[in-house]
Amino acid sequence: MPIQLPTPIFPFTCALELTYTCNHQCFYCSCPWRDPHGKYPVRTPLSTDAWISLVDSIVARGVTNFILTGGEPTLLPEFPHIIAALSATTTSQTFLITPERYYARQYPVSFVILTNGDTETWTRSFCQSLSSLRCRIHVHVAGPPAMHDAITGGDCARTLQTVRFALDAGLDLVVNVPVLPSNVAVVGQTVRDVLTLGVRHINLMRVLPVGILRDRPDRLLSSVAFLSAIREVNFACQKVHATCEVGSLVPTCVITGNSLAGLSQPSLPHICGCGTISFCIDPSGLIRPCTCASVVGGEVPYFDEALGSDLFQSFCSRGHPPVCAGCSLQDQCSGGCPAVWYGQTDLLAGDPWVATAFPGGFVR
Repeated sequence: MPIQLPTPIFPFTCALELTYTCNHQCFYCSCPWRDPHGKYPVRTPLSTDAWISLVDSIVARGVTNFILTGGEPTLLPEFPHIIAALSATTTSQTFLITPERYYARQYPVSFVILTNGDTETWTRSFCQSLSSLRCRIHVHVAGPPAMHDAITGGDCARTLQTVRFALDAGLDLVVNVPVLPSNVAVVGQTVRDVLTLGVRHINLMRVLPVGILRDRPDRLLSSVAFLSAIREVNFACQKVHATCEVGSLVPTCVITGNSLAGLSQPSLPHICGCGTISFCIDPSGLIRPCTCASVVGGEVPYFDEALGSDLFQSFCSRGHPPVCAGCSLQDQCSGGCPAVWYGQTDLLAGDPWVATAFPGGFVR
């Protein structure tokens, strides 16, 4: 008789968008409620008690990893209470299965905080309080101080102070650097500056035509310029034994291992797992496949209905966009970020990088 495992198949990562609010004004914000021409519903946010209750319910279904984002998550007044709840939450890990039974153990859930590092929450003592937890911090740095402030409307000095506090506390720290037409010339210097502080994990972010930039492809960077930035950053990271990753989906046909010859192969995500291995809950409890997608499957606490809804399943089981027809790499790629083209009539051709690189389609 088959062994009955303790939890059903369920995405194991959940992004919690704790608040709509942000103290930065990045023109490339990907939140769907920032789309100036969109119709994304903005509703009354969940209470902190509701979020904490949701964590317990989600973990009971098999989620083991959380991403805390927003908006700026630390602007939630009770943010430390969310951290305390996560730190006290354990999940079951099955480590051995025999014909007679399964063996499991309890261990703490893990979480990532996506932050601009520019709020009063980020004190030295707060960073030290995170040091014993299973967490990773991603801090957004958009350029050297003057450019960062001009792009984001924030205070780079306070962001870099947060970076120092996190490093001093021994936290697992990643610096996210967006690559834009306006900062691409100084991305290398930006990375070298934070590496000098002691940062050893760099995440280059490809800005996508979602959120504020849904209808502004003219403000996006070309794949050629992005590849040049990867090369420069990768060489800087190699010198100090730091890691270099790309945090946004890239089409395999445009940026492949061959185009990165001579580099220590930065991590390049090609396949989207949103909706299958991960999902997202917005500030009011609406359930979506990911933080960039505007597709709403349902709302909490009706997880099974939301994840099983026709809209949600259609997103998860989508094919490739028309521009990918004939490509021999489809089994290695999602055609770029599906949130860019799925359900968008004017972008059904697919990822802008693919459409630019192969305007006539693929000839095989």
